Amino acid sequence: MTGKRPQRPHEYRVVPDSPPPPQQRPIPFEVPSELDREVVERKQLRHRATFMLGITRRCRHGYPQAFLCTPLRIVDQTIAAESSVFWLSCPLLVRAVDELEAKGWIQRLEEEVSRDERLRSQLERVHAEICSLRRALLPSCWRARLEQDPSLARQRWILFQTGLAGITRPEHVKCLHAHLADYLSRGTNPLGKLVWDELKRRGVAVEGSDCCYRWCQPEEVGSQPKKNCSDLRRVHEDR
Repeated sequence: MTGKRPQRPHEYRVVPDSPPPPQQRPIPFEVPSELDREVVERKQLRHRATFMLGITRRCRHGYPQAFLCTPLRIVDQTIAAESSVFWLSCPLLVRAVDELEAKGWIQRLEEEVSRDERLRSQLERVHAEICSLRRALLPSCWRARLEQDPSLARQRWILFQTGLAGITRPEHVKCLHAHLADYLSRGTNPLGKLVWDELKRRGVAVEGSDCCYRWCQPEEVGSQPKKNCSDLRRVHEDR
């Protein structure tokens, strides 16, 4: 009887493979430390985040709330474009935004965008800026390759033609987490600001609560969250 053939580990790369120097960064961000990566991967997302290029926002306890993603991932020889430019990682904010989406806030904001021409125009600008940001993050050799290689047409379309979270039309809100992460990272996303303001109105400790740090601190630093730390379990009811 033969055993299972051992699986070959995947060759995994990202583009760019390292953050550019500060003077060449299209937006300000911090290079993630090993501790940052441990917190994001093991405590917040609970999966590998090799695509994390930089920390764009921290809570009052110093843990990442949002981060910047690399535009491309290469697994073995497969090149994949990343439509998510910014990622919301704070467990407290993620849970609070989950609750807004469950209460129909995506549809509510899509209706508002369809009625408000000024808001729609602002979102068109946001999506255009996201395309420019992706392009700026790519090394020049990869920009040229994407423009010239016919086999990379889909990747080129995702990076240079779609907006935040792969959105193709401004009235399609799609994901409140993405809009909030963009607002926390760049400060210009109008829907992200609406979400931020609504969370504050509902009493969410958007900068971090007194005990939410327990959900992010590495295990060797402290114990697991105590049962009376209810920040991530409390349902924020409409007020």
